[in-house]
Amino acid sequence: ELAEDAGALVYRFNGGRGVVGAVASIGCPLENPTYEAIAYRARKNWGTVRRVDVESVAQLHAAGVSFDSYNPETNEPRITPHTPCPVLAGVRALTPENALKGLTMVRFLEEVELVTVYATNQATDMHLTKTTIAGIKPFSNAVVEGRIVSKPRITAGGHVFTEVDDGTGVITCAAYRPTGSLRRVVASLRPGDRVRVMGSVKPKHSGLTLNLEKLEVSELVEYIVVRPPRCPSCMKRMDSAGRGKGYRCRGCGVRLDESFGERVVESRVLNPGMYEAAVSARRHLSKPLCLQSVLPMTNSQ
Repeated sequence: ELAEDAGALVYRFNGGRGVVGAVASIGCPLENPTYEAIAYRARKNWGTVRRVDVESVAQLHAAGVSFDSYNPETNEPRITPHTPCPVLAGVRALTPENALKGLTMVRFLEEVELVTVYATNQATDMHLTKTTIAGIKPFSNAVVEGRIVSKPRITAGGHVFTEVDDGTGVITCAAYRPTGSLRRVVASLRPGDRVRVMGSVKPKHSGLTLNLEKLEVSELVEYIVVRPPRCPSCMKRMDSAGRGKGYRCRGCGVRLDESFGERVVESRVLNPGMYEAAVSARRHLSKPLCLQSVLPMTNSQ
């Protein structure tokens, strides 16, 4: 109705829900847009495997003309969709000129019927809003600062979870397997570390979970770990006798209570800084770290 009231010509497909997104897109103010040059396929090729030279996409990535075009961790092109839509490929850049230049650097092995350049909100972090944990809503996209309050745990499938407390509440943060090296960063966190977490919020049976897109580590604490002592008889490292049962020496049979455990400072392999999910797991709106100094943040972040 809003579009029709404004005199727009409206076409509806499959119920017309796409009209909502189209109107929102037209009305969205873009102060600092990015650009995408899209190559469209010939109709005869719709629904078939896209034929694009992978090496040329790797060269595009190396040239620095575009962003999010290639995942060097997996050697995977990121310019082609996986649906049977008319789009052959899309190259994103900070200027319309570079978007077009990047597209010409790609070697297409099939016919290109049309090329269009769009101004977009991709890679702008426009979806993220700074908030408190108490103020987080399901399905929102939040930025929260707080401290780690649980030692990270790795589950089947390689997913990593931990909890963050900002003084108003506690939320579970998740780095799923597709996020790549971000999982190692989360697994290296320790209780007391100060972080800023960014991502989408999903309701789970255990409560809300923030699916990490980016993570800033601002402070690392000195973390003490307790390890089994050496046997006073044979000097070999003792084993745990079980939770709350102290230690035992397999060779001598000597037993010591928990108070004999050795307390040592854990060597931290993590450094303060910003970390992000792998390109293949990055949402279109998420701003890559390589653009943080180029594209300004919005007031909500």
